[in-house]
Amino acid sequence: MFISIIIGIIIFYKVIIPFIHNQYHSSTEKRITKGLLSMSFWQILFGSLVCVYALQVEPVYKQTDEDVSSFVQEYSVVGDLVNEYTGINTTSNFNYLMSEADSLHTFAIIFIIITVVFSSATVIGSIGRKLDRRIVEGLAILNTLACCWIAKSSTDLYEMIIRDGVTLQTVAWIGRLLGTDIYSTMDLIIRSVWILPLILIIKHFYYHKTLNEYYAWVVLQSRFIKQQDENKEQEQPSPQTAASSINPIEYSNTPTEGNNSELITGDISSTNQQSEVIKSPNETITSSDIQESTPQTNENVCNDSIKASVKKQSKSSYIGFAIGGIAIIIIAISVVWQCTKDEDVMPTLQQEKMNTITGATQQHSTQSTSDIYKQRSNAIIQELTAKYGNKIQVDHKYPELSQYCTFRLKGEDDYGFPYLLIYDLDRKELKQFDTEALPTNNAGEVLLINYDVLINQENNTLLISGNNGANSIGHIEYVLELNPSNWQIRELCSGRAITKNDDGYIAHRMVMTKFIDCNATSEYAFVDIHYDLQGRLIAPSYNGNTYYLKGQINNKYPITMQLSMQGDKIYGKYYYDKNGSDSCLHLYGGVSDSGDVVLLEFNNKGEQTGDFKGRFTSDSFYGTFVNYKGIEMPFELQKDNHNVVPQETTLKKYHNSRFGYNVLYPSSFSNIYESENGDGCRFSKDSHTCLIVYGMHNVLNETIEDKYNEYRSKSPVYYRLKDNWFVVSDYTENGDIFYLKTVLKDGVFITAELHYPNNEKEYYSKLISKIFTNFPN
Repeated sequence: MFISIIIGIIIFYKVIIPFIHNQYHSSTEKRITKGLLSMSFWQILFGSLVCVYALQVEPVYKQTDEDVSSFVQEYSVVGDLVNEYTGINTTSNFNYLMSEADSLHTFAIIFIIITVVFSSATVIGSIGRKLDRRIVEGLAILNTLACCWIAKSSTDLYEMIIRDGVTLQTVAWIGRLLGTDIYSTMDLIIRSVWILPLILIIKHFYYHKTLNEYYAWVVLQSRFIKQQDENKEQEQPSPQTAASSINPIEYSNTPTEGNNSELITGDISSTNQQSEVIKSPNETITSSDIQESTPQTNENVCNDSIKASVKKQSKSSYIGFAIGGIAIIIIAISVVWQCTKDEDVMPTLQQEKMNTITGATQQHSTQSTSDIYKQRSNAIIQELTAKYGNKIQVDHKYPELSQYCTFRLKGEDDYGFPYLLIYDLDRKELKQFDTEALPTNNAGEVLLINYDVLINQENNTLLISGNNGANSIGHIEYVLELNPSNWQIRELCSGRAITKNDDGYIAHRMVMTKFIDCNATSEYAFVDIHYDLQGRLIAPSYNGNTYYLKGQINNKYPITMQLSMQGDKIYGKYYYDKNGSDSCLHLYGGVSDSGDVVLLEFNNKGEQTGDFKGRFTSDSFYGTFVNYKGIEMPFELQKDNHNVVPQETTLKKYHNSRFGYNVLYPSSFSNIYESENGDGCRFSKDSHTCLIVYGMHNVLNETIEDKYNEYRSKSPVYYRLKDNWFVVSDYTENGDIFYLKTVLKDGVFITAELHYPNNEKEYYSKLISKIFTNFPN
């Protein structure tokens, strides 16, 4: 790279400058041409170097820092003690720094584009003085200011990066014990990039002088007269015609070449290029006539030229001012917007002064995000307490809900706390919700009397879980998800009771099947509806009987239904024959004590769209169906064990870009979770059925036999080793079956595991060959 820069500089000064000088600036001194072009050249060169520097600024992921940060979040007392006695902030802000680095990279690319555009504009605008001198110099100054801003943003972020994480802070702490300030040395190295914009600032003084000299430069009159003579020769008649009509001219006081060295500062109009010195044939032109006519002619020419030049320059100046003004406004808006955006998260001298006033101890010159959030948390608590007094109740403060604080506010009647207040510490935005009428985008308004707010670490949303405060039959519990980026709320699930497990939620509902005297003595069927953590419907794993039924609703809508039953719980799906098996609706149901069956119908969005209520006989299922409009229709279905509905066997392809492997998975495995480090993915159908794939570098230089022997030592039911791969199959602790294949390829162990219930062994045994035969290709 260094050699390329040297070659570029040589080409610029030895080739480009002489060419442009001879082509456009031949009437000026070469040093002026060099001064005009070199400023733009060095701005582009130094701007590119600063841009390359900015693109290299990026936090490095360190597993040690992440492990320590996770440990301290769980045991905050340890982190406080470490911070108190060593000054080490054990919290890692890797994700925040990565987002800041992405923003810096974007602005760096925009900056280099603007630099090239503005530098080209200064060069083109100065040639022939197309733009006013102040516009040209203003564009150059804006270029340099942009370079300074990118350099400062890069060094500020770099200094935050080296102060983040426990690893570097520990090294710095050891250095302080030894009497060495490592951070000061590193800051000095980081800020060395400031030499480049500093050089540009110094060059501006010389550029200013060159512009003043160039725009004050004048053009010799003799050059214009030479052009006049050429035009005159083209416009004169032939020599014979001139000789016949004009007598010979003789005079002794002909102006010499030295008399033509008079200087003018404007363009000479073509209409005034010739002096009318020819009189009639009968008159003799004397020397005095020429002397009298020449000054007047030159004076007229100069006056007309100056007027035309002033008019032309005035017009170009307006255009230049307009272009420059628009450019300045755009840059100013961008700078102000970025500064406003960054003032909340970047450390400033004002923040340090605030820390001193509030008694906070500043361990480093750069504040961490944790310190800033803690200050804002305390500030908003003080502000709301001062405003509402005992009507406000602090629910969660930093860092209990990551970057959010929650409060409960009493209503006008001072009864209860119907208002939920959420404060975003990052955006410094406060939002108020009425919990007695919470608006959701998929379930209308929800009433919450008792509730709590939790943080969803997977997607940084807030989970509001609570109930409507009713007793017995009317009691409803909810799990709602609040997205702080747009303050939208959606219902994940609801029911009489909600159970959370590793895979998601189970909403328990109670549906009346027979009214007896009153609600308390009536008969009910209990239905379990299964959701994943994102509120999407999933199929439970039932090991009971499976039934296939065909029939009609209202004697005119043919349907096909598949039901799995275990005890008094039912799960299934059905589709209208005219729509095909790709348009299935989900069914969750239960059986009452007297044998009445209830099936709740849900679409793919998780919305309940109808229900079946009826009874089973030995070979049929009949009763009443209610659609989404509330219209009741009879239905009757017959068991169809000879025409079994085939389960879906459509396979989709997953490609892992990190390790370059592929795997096929059933389309019914719709719950997909890719790992954060990109080594693999998990595809699941329910809590018992899933496919897991992942890759791992062979850092211990193990052989495929070593890995195989690890599984072989556990005495699995089936095992096989061949070439660079092996397979193992066995039962899990809960009675499910797993099938595993591991391949050693290019120094990476690539593994796929399929888990499925024992009662579906026949079905998945057919899929194993399709999934694993060509894996991982």
